[in-house]
Amino acid sequence: EAHMAAVDLVRKIVMDIRVLNGKEDVEEEMQATKLKLAQALKAATAAGVPAAELIAASNPPAEEEALQIGDVVEIFGLESESGKAMNGKQGKIVGFIEEKGRFQIATGEASNHAL
Repeated sequence: EAHMAAVDLVRKIVMDIRVLNGKEDVEEEMQATKLKLAQALKAATAAGVPAAELIAASNPPAEEEALQIGDVVEIFGLESESGKAMNGKQGKIVGFIEEKGRFQIATGEASNHAL
């Protein structure tokens, strides 16, 4: 279980770096996130995770891994005041709104969210 948790953490931090990569004025946040990645890689190696598995965890998702209705997701990277409150929550993809290019996420709250 520690093995999978270490790989999942590396995968999440790599995704955070991808999100930050397209933004301006995030140098300090990027440095902190890269430091977290270095620490996570060190911990994963200490937990016995093979280097090949860590490399695979840092690759972008393959096409067949694209998000689909029914997938459970963690919300992150939202920057509006209302969005920031949702970062870190988990939900289930229940639809896709074509005109907005956003997924509809059910978080267990009273209404669904278009993200």
